[in-house]
Amino acid sequence: MPKKEASYQVSFWRVDVEIAIKGPLHATSPQNPQGVGYMVDRMPSEAVLAAREAAGEPITPVDKLTEEVLEQVGATGPEAEELPQRAVFRRDEKGAFLHDNFIKGHIRDCGDALSRALSFWGLQTFINKTLFVRPERTYLEGEVKVDRWPTHFDIYRKGRVSSFREAEFVESPTLRFNIFLLSDPRWKPSLLQALFDYGAGHGMGGGRGRGMGRYTHTLTPWEKATPQEVWQA
Repeated sequence: MPKKEASYQVSFWRVDVEIAIKGPLHATSPQNPQGVGYMVDRMPSEAVLAAREAAGEPITPVDKLTEEVLEQVGATGPEAEELPQRAVFRRDEKGAFLHDNFIKGHIRDCGDALSRALSFWGLQTFINKTLFVRPERTYLEGEVKVDRWPTHFDIYRKGRVSSFREAEFVESPTLRFNIFLLSDPRWKPSLLQALFDYGAGHGMGGGRGRGMGRYTHTLTPWEKATPQEVWQA
């Protein structure tokens, strides 16, 4: 009698998330081409991208990604080199938005901070490979303004040198998005809750050193989801 072939299926959990930012949410994307190039160069490694592509996630080539980001932050044309050193939100025809990698990066940072405390070694990598944020773009409601504040740098033999930094922000926005988790037994509601509980105090976006980006959050009960729902969301 022939041996029965093993059957493998991939499934996910879906969680709806609502985050209410307390005060201003600062942008983090650089507006000049050099800053965009640096940001893209710090994208996940080829091995990580290959694993995500194997899981079914659509991956954008780096050269195309660079073009998209430059266009979304308004850093195109001959005058781009003269743009101010300002952090801005990415934009399209619908307005300013947060990319899914912005939100996933926040959750990943929380995992990096909690890995030892939760005795979950490699938590940051686990999040990177098994957690997906949808939709790709979470649009910001409210007026986009510019914040400007002084910063100080201690320069050897030159004393203290002052300068100013600028960043776009939206006052007290509410973010609504979905999280899809690979059905891995290591994912538990308490783990996801712990990540957001830490993130609420850690803050999201720029200006965290000034106490900005802190929030309250709501997570809905988990629901089963198919791979098609993840990539089409």
